[in-house]
Amino acid sequence: MRLKGYYINTADILLLLNVMLFALAKVVTLSGLIEESELNSWVCVPYSLNLYLERPWTLFSYAFYHVSLSHLFWNMLFLFFTGRIFFNLFNIKQFLVAYIWGVVIGGAAFLVLGHFLPASVSNTMLLGASAGIISVFAFIATVTPSYGVYIFTLRVKVLYLLGAIILFDLFDFSANSGGKIAHLGGIIAGIMVGVMAKYQLWSRKRMRVEIPEMKPNKPERQKVKQHCINQLLDKINASGYASLTDKEKKFLFEASKENDM
Repeated sequence: MRLKGYYINTADILLLLNVMLFALAKVVTLSGLIEESELNSWVCVPYSLNLYLERPWTLFSYAFYHVSLSHLFWNMLFLFFTGRIFFNLFNIKQFLVAYIWGVVIGGAAFLVLGHFLPASVSNTMLLGASAGIISVFAFIATVTPSYGVYIFTLRVKVLYLLGAIILFDLFDFSANSGGKIAHLGGIIAGIMVGVMAKYQLWSRKRMRVEIPEMKPNKPERQKVKQHCINQLLDKINASGYASLTDKEKKFLFEASKENDM
């Protein structure tokens, strides 16, 4: 989807949904229609398995609920940049699979730990989108570990960034331990889905795009070249950028440089 020249991806739509739900929750609680503590109990994952069995939908609803503005801001900032990286490489289906599994496994990890060791999660509840977002990031790091992103002027591989996130969570595990358990569950989910995606790419018959040698006739050459570009774009849409061969990536790169001239 494009809006005045700006490409809106699924991560952006999810971001807008979270912001709207945050605003709605604030309107409902500040107007006195429902107490915030009551709303929390209905949408957050509880630490008790018995409470969860009364409200099984919380394993999904918690990921769309934020209480504080700062919590929402940092999660949505992470979602925005992760989405920008993801959709340069992969497709919508892969995003949704990684995100949903991250939400489910992150919530389940918190629930299991909270039920058997309630003191370890401080008898609290789980909320926020971070488990799903970090699962998507872990997926990227698993499938394309050498992909680099720029932090100011420094180019850092996504695999190293994922390692830094894990170390940061483990450094002071006692602070918000329940949330960090959900993070680790999301990371495990992203890695599992990523490994499955790589296995499918390796095992199934890949779509091959023949890059022909260009003939001297310029109009015919341009027609053949555009046809190859369209085939490669279809392949990226179906299987992600990572499914391209080195020759195909080089061809696309050189074609994009010519178009920019």
